[in-house]
Amino acid sequence: MDVPITVIDFADDRARCGRAIDGRPSAPDAARTTRVRARGVGGETTRAVRRGRVERVDGLECVLRRTLEGDLGWGEGSEGYACACERYDASASTREGLTRMFFEEFNASGLAYLDGCACALYACGKTSGVSVEVGESETECACVIDGATATATGRRVDAGGAAMDAALKASVEKKQGIELDDATATAIRRALGKCASSREEYEALARGCATVECERETFTMPDGSVLKLTNELYECGEALMPIVDELCESVQKCPPDARRLVLDGVFVHGVASKVSGFSARLLNELMSALPPSLAPIFATIPDYMPETTWSHAPWTGAALVSKVVFSTNQHISKSDYNENGPPVSHRGR
Repeated sequence: MDVPITVIDFADDRARCGRAIDGRPSAPDAARTTRVRARGVGGETTRAVRRGRVERVDGLECVLRRTLEGDLGWGEGSEGYACACERYDASASTREGLTRMFFEEFNASGLAYLDGCACALYACGKTSGVSVEVGESETECACVIDGATATATGRRVDAGGAAMDAALKASVEKKQGIELDDATATAIRRALGKCASSREEYEALARGCATVECERETFTMPDGSVLKLTNELYECGEALMPIVDELCESVQKCPPDARRLVLDGVFVHGVASKVSGFSARLLNELMSALPPSLAPIFATIPDYMPETTWSHAPWTGAALVSKVVFSTNQHISKSDYNENGPPVSHRGR
């Protein structure tokens, strides 16, 4: 297939764009991971994408035009295929708006929508499992059965990077009297954030119990001063613990005969998922909350995949399968759109 395929995924308030190259494992270029904002009425700045969901198609169009035409070489006579990762609760009106945009504004040669949670699991070699995406604004979990998300299992909780930053800032201010700005808190969390192995260990660390070892870490502040941190860093992991109840609820919404299947592939990913000790703590909490017959198994990223796959798994999974989607005509063609208009986007949904 000579027509290039551009894969687009939305996470938090950003759009990830990049080329799917011959089905090889790849990653979106960092320069093409763009914060999506738009000018609203009165000139105020609004979010065209919020929490991974498109809220303003017209605002998204402005950003994608710069990315597709400026970075990825789209233009008159050289338009390509577009493949968009979609959230499990995407609305019909949003899909129709995106379809109109791609065909009428960008003159796309073809368009496909892929299940974002399923694509995340494809990136780790699974077709069934539980996708747990820890983003900056929230965590989203859903069960995937044979390559399709069971929409009734979808759960969203305000536990992500922002919640970790808030907990860290509050702890540092309480203990040391230092007010961290948002950017510094995020930098500390990403570099040094930790998660206690259990609730009991966290409480012991919070009390400063001498029997619990707590390493001292240092962080160089923007002004050059050195900040010393100990148990404050464990607030990061604890801020993610509401995920446990939501994940258990998600599994309970699965058909009983599919619960064992999905728990054999729990995949934790997302830009805010790399907190030291978090995966082990999450596994322990799930082992305690679920019956022995439903003991979870965590999926890992294969060695042949890019090291950064954990941060953009839906995009990578979509890039891997997009060649098959378009080569087997499982997409919306330009002629399909011309004959049926935007409602053609619901075909086979």
